[in-house]
Amino acid sequence: MDFSHRTRPPQGRSPSIQDCFFEYGPHALTTGLLAFGMLAGGTAQLLRAQFKVDGMRHLSYPLRVLSIVGAWKRVGILERFRGPWLVARTV
Repeated sequence: MDFSHRTRPPQGRSPSIQDCFFEYGPHALTTGLLAFGMLAGGTAQLLRAQFKVDGMRHLSYPLRVLSIVGAWKRVGILERFRGPWLVARTV
């Protein structure tokens, strides 16, 4: 389907909800799903869920890697949603 006609409203008209959805909706949905996955995975790693521990042992990694990666996943989520506004304000 071609939604290219929906990206910009006609001259003299402000953008409607449909225009904004087709322009930002897929990006927002994808970002939200990825952030939820990282949050769930990071939380499981920080809480040392058994399936995560088993995976680390199978790969012969030390278990402290679980805590490090889990913490960095959560920090990455915060930076993803905080980053653009912080950079825009400081420039």
